[in-house]
Amino acid sequence: MTTSPTRLTAAIISVGDEIVSGRVLDQHAAYASGRLGAAGVETRLHVTVSDRVGELSTQLRAVASTVDIVVITGGIGPTEDDRTRSEVAIAADVDLEYRDDSWERIRARFGDRLRSEERNKRQAFFPVGAEEIENPLGTAPAFHVPGHHPGVVSSLGWWVFPGVPREFRGLFESNVIPSLPATTRANRDVMRVFGISESVLDAWILRTLPAAYHSDYHVCVTDGEIEIHAPVGLELGAKLASEYGDRFLGSGHDDLARRVISAGISSQARLATAESCTGGGIAARMTDVAGASGCFEMGWITYTNHSKVAQLGVDPEILERYGAVSAETVEAMARGAAERSGATHVAAVSGVAGPDGGSPEKPVGTVFLAILSPIDLEVQRLELPGDRGRVRTLTVQNALFGLLRALRS
Repeated sequence: MTTSPTRLTAAIISVGDEIVSGRVLDQHAAYASGRLGAAGVETRLHVTVSDRVGELSTQLRAVASTVDIVVITGGIGPTEDDRTRSEVAIAADVDLEYRDDSWERIRARFGDRLRSEERNKRQAFFPVGAEEIENPLGTAPAFHVPGHHPGVVSSLGWWVFPGVPREFRGLFESNVIPSLPATTRANRDVMRVFGISESVLDAWILRTLPAAYHSDYHVCVTDGEIEIHAPVGLELGAKLASEYGDRFLGSGHDDLARRVISAGISSQARLATAESCTGGGIAARMTDVAGASGCFEMGWITYTNHSKVAQLGVDPEILERYGAVSAETVEAMARGAAERSGATHVAAVSGVAGPDGGSPEKPVGTVFLAILSPIDLEVQRLELPGDRGRVRTLTVQNALFGLLRALRS
């Protein structure tokens, strides 16, 4: 009988009154869990604690014996309520020690901006036995309490990082992921699909995978894109491609925008956009990708009828007869954008994002999408759910998917 490999496990602890109170959304736990899952580590729980004395040490002692890795974020700055260092020392049953070399590095990073030496010196204290991690993006060093430390029962130890998002993510990527055993990092497949119901996909996976793996995969859904993590060796990617065709985007973490830019560069295409209801959102997603200039040419935001005529050459009679939200209008927008930019591939959209402006014939959520390529011009009518923001986001996603299909054909 096929058996599932044993997986390492993790817990994520986020520290801060601002998170507990709901003033700040905890995005670190989701990010860390996703990256650990892709590397073959199963996150067992997320814990959020306040800055009050004793809370982190109590929770850390409770969860540490149940997992292999603990990732802690927040509370290692210079203020009085930054108690993570002392709380970790208490949980590990060791003292805090001051490290002069660490303080010299912190002081050098501050330079002339240093205002309170004594307060910032707090950041140069570490639990005895902890391994300091320099922070190139901030002043507060991170640290790792190894698993062989006498007071630490998690086999791969405790990782402690600042709560500032760019600092946390950078340090997490450069320290935690490389520290995982190579066998762990190599035993997971990551695949993406678009436009499939999560429940339908989940039912299909359960029918497809051997029963021993039914508790050893997970899916993450974001705006119609579903990322699937599963053990290697099951040929799930090939089966997804066979079942769902071009809605199987491929392997790896790259989202639609990155895949569009990659496909555009590799096929030497030139891309352009003509947008109304999305207000430049399609172009923004693509140009968020580093290197997008290798294939993205230009984009238009033609929000009014006047701008559609003046900027894209849409015939006023089309707008008068069919309306701005119509198949005929987005076709004309796409052709106009291609003529003016020299692009090989164009995405054009116009729709009713709401909350007002709908009609019985074209209710809120009605969007027309045109994808022009050297071999075809395809127009779709979409009926998208949700509020204004959701309609706009899903329109962008569908446009990117349409471009990717055209680039791959």
